[in-house]
Amino acid sequence: MKTGWVSIIALFSICATAWGEFVLKPEIAEAFRKRIPYGPPDTSEFAAGTPRFMEYVLTNWREIMETIECIPMMDQHPIRNSTDEVRLNSSLSLFAGTCQELPPMEYVEFFNKLLDLCEEGRVSFRTIENAYSAEDTKDYFFAVNWEHPEVQKIFAKMKRLIPPEDESLRSLVEEEEKGGLADNYLTNKSDDAPLPQTLPGIRLQRPFASLIRKYEAMTGKKVPPDPDFPDHSITRPSRHGLQEAAAGKTIASAQQARTLRWQEITLASAVVFILTGILWRRLKTMRLKPEER
Repeated sequence: MKTGWVSIIALFSICATAWGEFVLKPEIAEAFRKRIPYGPPDTSEFAAGTPRFMEYVLTNWREIMETIECIPMMDQHPIRNSTDEVRLNSSLSLFAGTCQELPPMEYVEFFNKLLDLCEEGRVSFRTIENAYSAEDTKDYFFAVNWEHPEVQKIFAKMKRLIPPEDESLRSLVEEEEKGGLADNYLTNKSDDAPLPQTLPGIRLQRPFASLIRKYEAMTGKKVPPDPDFPDHSITRPSRHGLQEAAAGKTIASAQQARTLRWQEITLASAVVFILTGILWRRLKTMRLKPEER
Protein backbone atom coordinates (compact mmCIF):
# COMPACT_ATOMS: atom_id res chain seq x y z
CA MET A 1 0.00 0.00 0.00
CA LYS A 2 2.99 2.27 0.66
CA THR A 3 3.85 2.20 -3.05
CA GLY A 4 0.32 3.33 -3.85
CA TRP A 5 0.57 6.38 -1.60
CA VAL A 6 3.97 7.28 -3.02
CA SER A 7 2.46 7.10 -6.51
CA ILE A 8 -0.42 9.37 -5.51
CA ILE A 9 1.95 11.95 -4.00
CA ALA A 10 4.05 11.88 -7.18
CA LEU A 11 0.88 12.30 -9.23
CA PHE A 12 -0.19 15.41 -7.31
CA SER A 13 3.30 16.85 -7.69
CA ILE A 14 3.30 16.36 -11.46
CA CYS A 15 -0.22 17.70 -11.88
CA ALA A 16 0.56 20.80 -9.80
CA THR A 17 3.52 21.54 -12.06
CA ALA A 18 1.43 20.95 -15.19
CA TRP A 19 -1.29 23.35 -14.04
CA GLY A 20 0.90 26.30 -13.20
CA GLU A 21 2.32 25.73 -9.72
CA PHE A 22 6.02 26.48 -9.71
CA VAL A 23 8.59 26.09 -6.96
CA LEU A 24 12.06 27.58 -7.19
CA LYS A 25 15.01 25.25 -7.08
CA PRO A 26 16.29 25.37 -3.44
CA GLU A 27 19.67 26.78 -4.46
CA ILE A 28 17.96 29.58 -6.43
CA ALA A 29 15.61 30.42 -3.56
CA GLU A 30 18.63 30.61 -1.27
CA ALA A 31 20.36 32.98 -3.70
CA PHE A 32 17.35 35.33 -3.57
CA ARG A 33 17.26 35.21 0.23
CA LYS A 34 20.98 35.90 0.63
CA ARG A 35 21.56 38.04 -2.47
CA ILE A 36 25.31 37.79 -2.01
CA PRO A 37 27.20 38.19 -5.31
CA TYR A 38 29.37 35.28 -6.34
CA GLY A 39 32.68 35.24 -4.50
CA PRO A 40 33.89 34.92 -0.90
CA PRO A 41 32.21 34.13 1.42
CA ASP A 42 29.66 32.65 -1.00
CA THR A 43 31.21 30.51 -3.75
CA SER A 44 28.04 28.66 -4.68
CA GLU A 45 27.61 28.17 -8.42
CA PHE A 46 23.97 29.27 -7.96
CA ALA A 47 24.76 32.55 -6.17
CA ALA A 48 23.05 35.66 -7.55
CA GLY A 49 24.59 36.75 -10.84
CA THR A 50 26.43 33.52 -11.60
CA PRO A 51 25.93 31.84 -15.01
CA ARG A 52 23.91 29.02 -13.42
CA PHE A 53 21.64 31.49 -11.61
CA MET A 54 21.16 33.55 -14.77
CA GLU A 55 20.45 30.48 -16.89
CA TYR A 56 17.84 29.20 -14.45
CA VAL A 57 15.98 32.51 -14.17
CA LEU A 58 16.08 33.27 -17.91
CA THR A 59 14.86 29.76 -18.75
CA ASN A 60 12.03 29.75 -16.22
CA TRP A 61 11.00 33.42 -16.06
CA ARG A 62 7.48 32.79 -17.37
CA GLU A 63 6.82 30.04 -14.82
CA ILE A 64 8.26 32.22 -12.05
CA MET A 65 5.95 35.08 -12.98
CA GLU A 66 2.91 32.82 -12.99
CA THR A 67 3.70 32.08 -9.34
CA ILE A 68 5.57 35.28 -8.47
CA GLU A 69 5.03 34.58 -4.78
CA CYS A 70 7.62 31.79 -5.08
CA ILE A 71 10.38 34.44 -4.89
CA PRO A 72 11.40 34.74 -1.22
CA MET A 73 12.21 38.05 0.41
CA MET A 74 15.79 38.93 1.29
CA ASP A 75 16.84 37.68 4.74
CA GLN A 76 18.83 40.74 5.73
CA HIS A 77 18.79 44.11 4.01
CA PRO A 78 21.74 46.55 4.28
CA ILE A 79 19.31 49.12 5.70
CA ARG A 80 18.74 48.34 9.36
CA ASN A 81 15.17 47.68 10.49
CA SER A 82 14.01 47.46 6.87
CA THR A 83 10.43 46.33 6.35
CA ASP A 84 9.29 43.08 4.75
CA GLU A 85 8.15 45.11 1.74
CA VAL A 86 11.65 46.55 1.26
CA ARG A 87 13.26 43.12 1.53
CA LEU A 88 10.73 41.60 -0.89
CA ASN A 89 11.24 44.45 -3.37
CA SER A 90 14.97 43.75 -3.20
CA SER A 91 14.38 40.16 -4.31
CA LEU A 92 11.96 41.21 -7.04
CA SER A 93 14.47 43.80 -8.28
CA LEU A 94 17.08 41.05 -8.53
CA PHE A 95 14.64 39.01 -10.62
CA ALA A 96 13.77 41.97 -12.87
CA GLY A 97 17.41 42.93 -13.25
CA THR A 98 18.30 39.40 -14.30
CA CYS A 99 15.50 39.46 -16.88
CA GLN A 100 17.17 42.44 -18.58
CA GLU A 101 19.27 39.79 -20.32
CA LEU A 102 16.21 38.46 -22.16
CA PRO A 103 16.02 39.08 -25.94
CA PRO A 104 14.17 42.33 -26.79
CA MET A 105 10.76 40.84 -27.64
CA GLU A 106 10.84 38.54 -24.63
CA TYR A 107 11.73 41.47 -22.42
CA VAL A 108 8.69 43.40 -23.67
CA GLU A 109 6.55 40.37 -22.85
CA PHE A 110 8.18 40.18 -19.41
CA PHE A 111 7.61 43.86 -18.62
CA ASN A 112 3.98 43.79 -19.76
CA LYS A 113 3.40 40.82 -17.47
CA LEU A 114 5.15 42.62 -14.60
CA LEU A 115 2.75 45.54 -15.05
CA ASP A 116 -0.18 43.12 -15.03
CA LEU A 117 1.05 41.69 -11.72
CA CYS A 118 1.19 45.21 -10.30
CA GLU A 119 -2.38 45.89 -11.43
CA GLU A 120 -3.39 42.65 -9.68
CA GLY A 121 -1.68 43.82 -6.49
CA ARG A 122 0.85 40.97 -6.53
CA VAL A 123 3.92 43.22 -6.83
CA SER A 124 4.36 46.79 -5.62
CA PHE A 125 4.76 49.81 -7.87
CA ARG A 126 8.22 50.28 -6.37
CA THR A 127 9.26 47.08 -8.16
CA ILE A 128 7.92 48.51 -11.43
CA GLU A 129 9.70 51.82 -10.91
CA ASN A 130 13.01 50.10 -10.22
CA ALA A 131 12.67 47.86 -13.28
CA TYR A 132 11.69 50.78 -15.55
CA SER A 133 14.87 52.60 -14.55
CA ALA A 134 17.07 49.87 -16.03
CA GLU A 135 20.69 50.90 -16.40
CA ASP A 136 22.30 47.81 -17.91
CA THR A 137 21.46 46.06 -21.18
CA LYS A 138 17.99 47.64 -21.32
CA ASP A 139 19.11 51.22 -20.67
CA TYR A 140 16.99 53.58 -22.86
CA PHE A 141 15.20 50.50 -24.22
CA PHE A 142 11.68 51.93 -24.06
CA ALA A 143 12.81 55.38 -25.17
CA VAL A 144 14.30 54.18 -28.47
CA ASN A 145 11.53 51.64 -29.14
CA TRP A 146 8.74 54.11 -28.39
CA GLU A 147 6.80 53.53 -31.65
CA HIS A 148 6.42 49.77 -31.24
CA PRO A 149 2.78 48.84 -30.43
CA GLU A 150 3.78 46.65 -27.49
CA VAL A 151 5.90 49.43 -26.01
CA GLN A 152 3.00 51.85 -26.41
CA LYS A 153 0.95 49.40 -24.30
CA ILE A 154 3.64 49.58 -21.63
CA PHE A 155 3.51 53.38 -21.61
CA ALA A 156 -0.29 53.29 -21.24
CA LYS A 157 -0.13 50.82 -18.34
CA MET A 158 2.62 52.79 -16.66
CA LYS A 159 0.55 55.99 -16.73
CA ARG A 160 -2.38 54.17 -15.12
CA LEU A 161 -0.19 52.88 -12.30
CA ILE A 162 2.01 55.91 -11.52
CA PRO A 163 0.93 57.48 -8.21
CA PRO A 164 -0.47 61.03 -8.60
CA GLU A 165 2.35 62.51 -6.54
CA ASP A 166 5.11 61.07 -8.77
CA GLU A 167 4.99 63.79 -11.42
CA SER A 168 8.65 63.40 -12.42
CA LEU A 169 8.19 59.78 -13.46
CA ARG A 170 4.94 60.59 -15.28
CA SER A 171 6.68 63.37 -17.22
CA LEU A 172 9.49 60.98 -18.17
CA VAL A 173 7.06 58.32 -19.43
CA GLU A 174 5.03 60.87 -21.41
CA GLU A 175 8.20 62.26 -22.98
CA GLU A 176 9.39 58.81 -24.00
CA GLU A 177 5.91 57.87 -25.22
CA LYS A 178 6.05 60.55 -27.93
CA GLY A 179 9.67 59.85 -28.90
CA GLY A 180 11.18 62.87 -27.16
CA LEU A 181 14.13 60.92 -25.79
CA ALA A 182 14.70 58.51 -28.67
CA ASP A 183 18.06 60.05 -29.60
CA ASN A 184 19.39 60.82 -26.08
CA TYR A 185 20.87 57.40 -25.37
CA LEU A 186 24.49 58.61 -25.36
CA THR A 187 23.89 61.40 -22.87
CA ASN A 188 26.68 61.30 -20.26
CA LYS A 189 28.21 58.31 -22.05
CA SER A 190 31.22 57.78 -24.25
CA ASP A 191 30.78 57.68 -28.02
CA ASP A 192 31.75 54.00 -28.07
CA ALA A 193 29.16 52.96 -25.46
CA PRO A 194 26.96 50.02 -26.57
CA LEU A 195 23.90 51.07 -28.56
CA PRO A 196 20.45 50.31 -27.12
CA GLN A 197 18.70 47.14 -28.20
CA THR A 198 15.88 47.60 -30.70
CA LEU A 199 12.71 45.69 -31.53
CA PRO A 200 11.76 44.39 -35.01
CA GLY A 201 10.87 47.27 -37.32
CA ILE A 202 12.59 49.95 -35.22
CA ARG A 203 15.24 52.18 -36.82
CA LEU A 204 17.66 53.52 -34.22
CA GLN A 205 18.06 57.28 -34.56
CA ARG A 206 21.44 58.91 -34.82
CA PRO A 207 22.63 60.12 -31.39
CA PHE A 208 21.32 63.65 -30.77
CA ALA A 209 19.62 63.64 -34.18
CA SER A 210 17.03 66.21 -33.06
CA LEU A 211 19.76 68.66 -32.02
CA ILE A 212 21.59 68.08 -35.30
CA ARG A 213 18.46 68.87 -37.29
CA LYS A 214 17.89 72.07 -35.29
CA TYR A 215 21.49 73.14 -35.84
CA GLU A 216 21.26 72.50 -39.59
CA ALA A 217 17.96 74.43 -39.79
CA MET A 218 19.34 77.41 -37.88
CA THR A 219 22.73 77.65 -39.59
CA GLY A 220 22.08 76.20 -43.02
CA LYS A 221 25.17 74.05 -42.56
CA LYS A 222 25.27 70.28 -42.92
CA VAL A 223 26.71 68.12 -40.17
CA PRO A 224 29.13 65.47 -41.51
CA PRO A 225 27.30 62.19 -42.07
CA ASP A 226 27.65 59.22 -39.75
CA PRO A 227 28.13 55.93 -41.69
CA ASP A 228 26.15 54.07 -39.02
CA PHE A 229 23.20 56.47 -39.41
CA PRO A 230 23.16 57.48 -43.10
CA ASP A 231 19.89 59.42 -42.92
CA HIS A 232 19.28 61.03 -39.55
CA SER A 233 16.33 62.99 -40.94
CA ILE A 234 14.23 59.79 -40.98
CA THR A 235 13.03 59.41 -37.42
CA ARG A 236 9.94 57.26 -37.61
CA PRO A 237 9.73 53.57 -38.56
CA SER A 238 6.93 52.22 -40.69
CA ARG A 239 3.80 51.86 -38.57
CA HIS A 240 2.52 49.18 -40.96
CA GLY A 241 5.73 47.19 -40.54
CA LEU A 242 5.55 47.49 -36.77
CA GLN A 243 1.93 46.35 -36.68
CA GLU A 244 2.76 43.33 -38.83
CA ALA A 245 5.71 42.46 -36.59
CA ALA A 246 3.58 42.75 -33.47
CA ALA A 247 0.76 40.67 -34.98
CA GLY A 248 3.19 37.95 -36.02
CA LYS A 249 4.72 37.87 -32.54
CA THR A 250 1.32 37.68 -30.86
CA ILE A 251 0.22 34.76 -33.02
CA ALA A 252 3.51 32.91 -32.51
CA SER A 253 3.42 33.43 -28.73
CA ALA A 254 -0.17 32.22 -28.51
CA GLN A 255 0.59 29.13 -30.57
CA GLN A 256 3.66 28.37 -28.46
CA ALA A 257 1.70 28.80 -25.22
CA ARG A 258 -1.09 26.52 -26.46
CA THR A 259 1.40 23.88 -27.56
CA LEU A 260 3.23 23.91 -24.22
CA ARG A 261 -0.01 23.81 -22.22
CA TRP A 262 -1.39 20.85 -24.18
CA GLN A 263 1.92 19.02 -23.81
CA GLU A 264 1.73 19.52 -20.04
CA ILE A 265 -1.89 18.36 -19.89
CA THR A 266 -1.14 15.33 -22.06
CA LEU A 267 1.79 14.39 -19.82
CA ALA A 268 -0.28 14.77 -16.67
CA SER A 269 -3.13 12.73 -18.16
CA ALA A 270 -0.76 9.94 -19.16
CA VAL A 271 0.70 9.83 -15.66
CA VAL A 272 -2.79 9.74 -14.13
CA PHE A 273 -3.73 6.83 -16.39
CA ILE A 274 -0.57 4.85 -15.60
CA LEU A 275 -0.64 5.42 -11.84
CA THR A 276 -4.36 4.67 -11.64
CA GLY A 277 -3.75 1.36 -13.39
CA ILE A 278 -0.89 0.46 -11.05
CA LEU A 279 -2.91 1.36 -7.96
CA TRP A 280 -5.99 -0.52 -9.17
CA ARG A 281 -4.00 -3.68 -9.85
CA ARG A 282 -2.34 -3.45 -6.44
CA LEU A 283 -5.66 -3.05 -4.64
CA LYS A 284 -7.13 -5.94 -6.62
CA THR A 285 -4.19 -8.15 -5.66
CA MET A 286 -4.61 -7.29 -1.97
CA ARG A 287 -8.32 -8.31 -2.09
CA LEU A 288 -7.64 -11.72 -3.64
CA LYS A 289 -7.55 -14.79 -1.41
CA PRO A 290 -4.09 -16.35 -1.01
CA GLU A 291 -5.05 -19.36 -3.13
CA GLU A 292 -6.31 -17.06 -5.93
CA ARG A 293 -3.07 -15.06 -6.22
